[in-house]
Formats: sequence, C-alpha cells, structure tokens
Amino acid sequence: MENLPVPHILSPSRAKGSSLMNDSDLSRRNLRFGWALFGLFVLLFAGTVLVALLYLQLD
Repeated sequence: MENLPVPHILSPSRAKGSSLMNDSDLSRRNLRFGWALFGLFVLLFAGTVLVALLYLQLD
C-alpha cells in the first residue's frame, strides 16, 4: 500500500490564533457586503413597486 499524504501542520505562530486577515480588514469587507445586500434589497423592492404600478397603468 502507498503511504497517504500527510496533512501540513500549522506553524506555531498560526496555531496560536493569528488569522490571515486583520479584524479591520474583515469588518470592512463585511460592511461592504452588507451594503451590497441592502442595495440589492432596495433594487428588488423598487422593481416590485414599478411592476405593480405598470400593471395598474396597463389594466
């Protein structure tokens, strides 16, 4: 049987809890994602209202 590949062990600095991204970078990214989701919600809501008004005008 062949030996299976051994998983890489984290270095001691990474094992102690240091992350790949700073907290400020992560919070900035999450804030941008939140605003994008809010913008998508507003666009969907406005589109729904416009379709309803168009339906009323054409009826």
